[in-house]
Amino acid sequence: MKNIFILFFVVFNLLWGGNARFAGSMDQREGVVTVVITGFKNQTGNINIALFNSKAGFPDDGEKGFKKSIVPVSEYLKDGKAVIHFSAVPFGRYAVMVMHDENANRKMDKNFLGIPQEGYCASNNAASFLAPPRFEKASFELSAGAIDVICKIGY
Repeated sequence: MKNIFILFFVVFNLLWGGNARFAGSMDQREGVVTVVITGFKNQTGNINIALFNSKAGFPDDGEKGFKKSIVPVSEYLKDGKAVIHFSAVPFGRYAVMVMHDENANRKMDKNFLGIPQEGYCASNNAASFLAPPRFEKASFELSAGAIDVICKIGY
């Protein structure tokens, strides 16, 4: 019975175009988000970057990001910009948050008033006066194979 089910599944997939998955091709509803970051004031520390697929955690909690990465600035900064790719991202609405973690302590350092002391930026260069950027202002739609997101770090 198990063999009949497997045979039926294979034949069904071959007849209805499912064979593309067996060939290892990327799902046509996925793309690549390329983030281009400019404005670094130095090459020390790390780039902490998170790709969010909802406002949950945005912008302060990178651990809640859909995809995230921490990379050394010195290795990624070339010609005044750093380029980071997120692949196999399902089509949808996203926002990016980037922090220049100069002292590599994996957190945003703030002064006694709560004002950030390290550089950061959000997709669409979204900023709010005296408040963190909002997901709605920073979000963009991935609906094709690839999208470039450019943001400039502010200190």
